[in-house]
Amino acid sequence: MFQKVAGAVEGLCRYQKRRAAAFVFSTGAMEASVSNLTSPGDRVLVLSAGKFGERWVGLAKAFGCEVDVVSAPYGQTFDLEAVRAALKPEHRVVFLQATETSTAVRHDVEGIGEVSPGRRRALLVVDGITGLGTTHFDVDGWGSTC
Repeated sequence: MFQKVAGAVEGLCRYQKRRAAAFVFSTGAMEASVSNLTSPGDRVLVLSAGKFGERWVGLAKAFGCEVDVVSAPYGQTFDLEAVRAALKPEHRVVFLQATETSTAVRHDVEGIGEVSPGRRRALLVVDGITGLGTTHFDVDGWGSTC
C-alpha cells in the first residue's frame, strides 16, 4: 500500500529526484521537517499568511530556531520582492504552505523558488497538503526540497 501511495504522490509532485514524503497528518510532517532539517540556533525564514504559516513559526521556535517572518494578511499572498529582501545568506530553510489551508490562498511557490534557494543556500520546504491534488506542483522545477 505504501509503495502504491508513494508512486501516486511522485506523479502528483512531478519529481524525478529522490524526495522525502511523510504520510502523517500535516503537523507531523511539518514537525518532522523542522526537527530533521534544522538545529537549535539555525536562522530560518517563515512565510506566513494564515494559521498554518503561524504553525511553522511556532514549530521553528519550539525547536530553537531563530525565526524571521514575512507575513501577509489572511486571505492574501506574499510579495515576492518582500521575500527577496527578507532572505539572508544565513537562512538555512524557508518554510511555507503551497496553499494556506485556513484561507485557501495559493502561494506562488514557483516564484518563491526562483527568489530563494536558487539564489542562496536555503532549503525550500513547502507543505503541500492542501495544494497538492488541486494545483500544478513541480518540485524539481521550482527548487523545492520537500
